[in-house]
Amino acid sequence: MQGAQIARQYAERNGSLRVHDRRPEAMAAFASDLADVVLAETLADLADGREAIGICVMNDEQLEAVLLGADGLLGEADPGAVLVIHSTVSPALVLRIAEQAAQTSVRIVDAPVSGGSVAGQAMSFMVGGDPEAVRLLLPLLGEVDVDVTLTGGTGTGAGAKLAHQAILCGNVLAAREGMALASLFGVSEAVMRQVARLGTARSAVAQNWTADLLGPPTTSLLLKDLDLCLRAASSAGLDLAGTRAAETAIREMQEAADRRPRTE
Repeated sequence: MQGAQIARQYAERNGSLRVHDRRPEAMAAFASDLADVVLAETLADLADGREAIGICVMNDEQLEAVLLGADGLLGEADPGAVLVIHSTVSPALVLRIAEQAAQTSVRIVDAPVSGGSVAGQAMSFMVGGDPEAVRLLLPLLGEVDVDVTLTGGTGTGAGAKLAHQAILCGNVLAAREGMALASLFGVSEAVMRQVARLGTARSAVAQNWTADLLGPPTTSLLLKDLDLCLRAASSAGLDLAGTRAAETAIREMQEAADRRPRTE
């Protein structure tokens, strides 16, 4: 969903767009929704003559396939092109890709996104990379300190997004437990949402909390992100006890959502 919204923003700000998706239904949706869109049948068609190429996939494995596979973008992009990674992925993978890309003078910028229509708010990009490459992209992404936060060198955007997700999921854990505690005293969720909104416990999660706030596929994506957070922290000897607790809470929420009757 975020990939489609990013593509629309590219189209609005650039005036034209070339897109590729390995799912035929997604390609058809682009063709019907966007004016002046060119459908690229292959990654080679997508990369041909492009100065900047945005990439939004689900996970590390898909990113490796799209960039490093036999027909991947690293082998197809023109020298000097900027490949923009919008996915929430491992910073270590971003750095490995950037190292390989440098061999063919292709530049990597990591610009994961938060918000968007799925969250009911404007998109916000965390952008890491070579300053000249980032400067080239800003007309597509937005205004610094409004829509865009410059995080530093390559890999820092991906790192900032993982830290963001740890904070977000910590808010989920805190709101879930706070609402459960409030119910012991006969305080409703509606009242607690207002308490959170007016008090210093204010957060987007607490202000919009309902028992079924998170369900598939959101929980699956959050669990994927938390796994990346915990793996990165573990490799550095950093103990994220709160993040582990948040992972457990979100897994329980996912299981509860799976048990709820499906409505047509």
